[in-house]
Amino acid sequence: MQTEMTILQSSRARIEWDVSAMDIAPMKFRDRVESATFNLLGSSVTAYVSFYPKGHIHNRPTVYLHVSGPAKVEASLDLDGNVFSFETEFEKADGWGKAFLPVKDKYSKIIVTVRSVMMKDKDDDTLSFTFTK
Repeated sequence: MQTEMTILQSSRARIEWDVSAMDIAPMKFRDRVESATFNLLGSSVTAYVSFYPKGHIHNRPTVYLHVSGPAKVEASLDLDGNVFSFETEFEKADGWGKAFLPVKDKYSKIIVTVRSVMMKDKDDDTLSFTFTK
């Protein structure tokens, strides 16, 4: 099961996704819901969030940030107040995620806070064009 849901609030640095109306009862392990696509800090790097309410690798709710191409991203993922901060370098279009606790029957919101994005120069593969908040 894969569904797309729209993002309700967005600023350049913070994206809030209200998932409170999501009916997760019929969902199974590895079923996911995806957010709409958004730009990271006004850069040309686009991203979206995928949410596995009943887990993806483990039987725990999992949130992933997926980016459209090579970039170094410093951000945090927040599922109902449980926050995971990370900094990672994506070599290609890929995702980075976190399994959260506790497992619940209902979730309220997912927040992505982006602190910086460094895009890779297409000609020489070096990081350039830093966007920060």
